[in-house]
Amino acid sequence: MRKETYKIAHAFLTGRPAKAARTHTDGQTVWLHNNRIAWRNKDHDVCFTLAGWPTVTTRERLNGLLNVFGQSRWGVTQRKHEQYLTFYDHLSGVEHREPIGDNEVISFNCLQTFEKEYKLC
Repeated sequence: MRKETYKIAHAFLTGRPAKAARTHTDGQTVWLHNNRIAWRNKDHDVCFTLAGWPTVTTRERLNGLLNVFGQSRWGVTQRKHEQYLTFYDHLSGVEHREPIGDNEVISFNCLQTFEKEYKLC
């Protein structure tokens, strides 16, 4: 994880503002190049999106947030120019991929639902 990703993710986790290389947070929302990529909704659930920019940097920032928030079994990946929400079971080595759209919004509650629905946990 890049140093600036950790700085922003940790600040977002603790609800503090921070700025680093093209990314900033007010503690409630994370912006990359002024595109909102993560935020807390009215229920305090964390939501994230590629915001129409499925780039290496956007995926790296989102994966850093997932790791810092204790969701390291989840990640955003690209295979053959398609974007995926990926679940990794580190013990069994099983990987489950779900295609996602470039503007699709995913919440941490959705991740828990996927885990139950696909019997991933």
